[in-house]
Amino acid sequence: MSSDFNGAWASLSNRTSEMRDLGPDDLRIDMRFQRAVNPHSMARIKAEFHPQGIGHILVAGIPALKDGEPRYAVIDGQTRYRAIQELIEERKAGKDVPGLPTTIRAEVFPELTVTEAALLFRLRNTQRPVPPKDRSRIAVAEGDPIMLSVIQQATECGYVVF
Repeated sequence: MSSDFNGAWASLSNRTSEMRDLGPDDLRIDMRFQRAVNPHSMARIKAEFHPQGIGHILVAGIPALKDGEPRYAVIDGQTRYRAIQELIEERKAGKDVPGLPTTIRAEVFPELTVTEAALLFRLRNTQRPVPPKDRSRIAVAEGDPIMLSVIQQATECGYVVF
């Protein structure tokens, strides 16, 4: 699909990323670009934790929804990021977690628009299909004119879509 919502397809083509080490507190989960976490996957990551098994997560500098939130939103790697957060808390509580990093290796797009970030999520997220309800919500963040019209019409009728 090469839809060009608000020019995101073309503008994302001109963006570049870089590899960085970021602290867990530099990152946030932005549900405009995510689906629900699979608790079984998170438990498996924690149970089988190895610092080399985490790989790189994908993040983007996009405007936060709330003041004071970290600059970077996790675009791909939410489950791994959340597993690391929980392991950090467990280590603070006294559990031994060998090899737990203090930083997370990430591919960073320093600045993206919301529509570019939504498109990037869709392009990079190929491990399992995104469920239809999440696809629709993400299409709204991408600026899909059909979904924006659906939201407007539903709102005018008194319904809440998301």
